[in-house]
Amino acid sequence: MKLKFIAQDLDFSAIVAQSGLNSPSVISIRVTDAKPDIITRILLNVLPFIESFIAEGALVSIDESGYRVRKIPVED
Repeated sequence: MKLKFIAQDLDFSAIVAQSGLNSPSVISIRVTDAKPDIITRILLNVLPFIESFIAEGALVSIDESGYRVRKIPVED
C-alpha cells in the first residue's frame, strides 16, 4: 500500500511532482473554509471518484468547484 497525504500546503504536491517517483499520493485541499466538518464532507463526496487514482499514485487538488487529478510520476 502506498503512503498517502492530505494537506492544505501545496509544497507536498510540488515535492512529489519533482521527485519523479510514483508515490506517495497527495490530496491538496484548497478551500476557503477549512473547518473539519466541511473538509470531511468534501472528502466523503470526492473520494469515491478519486480512489483508484490515489491507489495508483496521483496528485489530487480539491477545491469548492471540483477536483483535478495528475498521475505520478508527473511527465512534462
